[in-house]
Amino acid sequence: MLLEKLQSDMKEAMKARDEIRLGTIRLLLAAVKNEEIDKRGKLEDSEIVALVKKGIKTRKEAIELYEKGNRQDLAEKEKKEMEILEKYLPKQMTEDEMMKLVEDTIATLGAVSKKDSGKVIKEIMGAHRDRVDGSTISRLVSAKLP
Repeated sequence: MLLEKLQSDMKEAMKARDEIRLGTIRLLLAAVKNEEIDKRGKLEDSEIVALVKKGIKTRKEAIELYEKGNRQDLAEKEKKEMEILEKYLPKQMTEDEMMKLVEDTIATLGAVSKKDSGKVIKEIMGAHRDRVDGSTISRLVSAKLP
């Protein structure tokens, strides 16, 4: 379903002559195709979402580097591409929702120290991978466990 949406959006971007959107979607579709070749089969929507998240992470890192190098023009291009990719993610949890999830998971697992943080993160990411950011979850868990 997500793959069909990407292909449809690519056609719209072609018709609208939106070069940034078209290029971003083409790169994502190429990543999907490469992953399908590696897997030797079609990807599930959750696997495509993982590729979208990977693309967003790459762009965040590039934005930081471009801003450090005083290249605002390139940073702006990366920001636009990141915004395009974010439209293909399921609705993300807010930081408050993630904090509540972390607190509930810590209580459920009975985690009491930093040693238990791996179990907590694994539990959260296993159940909510598409809707949460791993680095944010890790930071929140570290803040909650002494």
